[in-house]
Amino acid sequence: MRRQVLGLLISWRWTLGEAQEEGVQVSDAEARKQMGLSKANLINGLRYEWFANEGELERYLVSPRVAESDQLWLLRLGMLAARLAQRRVTLAASAISHAQIAAYYGRHRLSFFVGERRDIRAIMNRSRARVVEAKRELQAGRSFSSVAERFNQSIEGGLRLGRARGEGTKRYEKDYFAAPPHVLVGPLKEILYYIFEVMSIRPGYQKTVAQAEPTIRQLLAQHDASTTLLQAYESKWRARTRCRVGFSAAGCGRYGGIATAG
Repeated sequence: MRRQVLGLLISWRWTLGEAQEEGVQVSDAEARKQMGLSKANLINGLRYEWFANEGELERYLVSPRVAESDQLWLLRLGMLAARLAQRRVTLAASAISHAQIAAYYGRHRLSFFVGERRDIRAIMNRSRARVVEAKRELQAGRSFSSVAERFNQSIEGGLRLGRARGEGTKRYEKDYFAAPPHVLVGPLKEILYYIFEVMSIRPGYQKTVAQAEPTIRQLLAQHDASTTLLQAYESKWRARTRCRVGFSAAGCGRYGGIATAG
């Protein structure tokens, strides 16, 4: 337990020291505003992280044993750590060369193929008779929105723009990508009866290196930031950290004096 607490205190000192050296700041007003947002999420049962690793602070923000001033301090530390991590990503991204991007693209070319997408409008209903009735109304010129409002009983129905092929495990998914455009198809049945029309088809295409570059740069930067730059950060602060003999933690670089980082 003592080692864990010491390690935590050291990591906090590193965060404060690095933030001061790099000019990264979180004001009390920013931290207080964030605390309101974070607590509101916890009260409402929402699992949304406003910044990286915010979830690690959850037990402190809801504990009546932690004073509000301490909650604010912990939240400010968490925000500082997240901003420092993002700064490492930004630095890593600026150092990535076009040759690295091209090499990654060559190794992962298939990852940058964008599959065919289709705009679909469909009506699904438990009753075959109701689907047939909906089809007659569409063929008679009624607007799709009015017919769908009356007859559609599934979230998979309605207007589905930019639908990708996906796994294709459902019959209607296979039908969507087998049908020609501008033909009202059905009724067919999976679990529900359905009719549908393919409104438009956007063929699949291979992204160019230039189109894939922002994604690749971010991926490589995140990797470098969490390995090379993070190791450099930890080595720098470990070398500056002195721990008293008898106290040990992962962040202790050397012994002598009290546990400090400076």
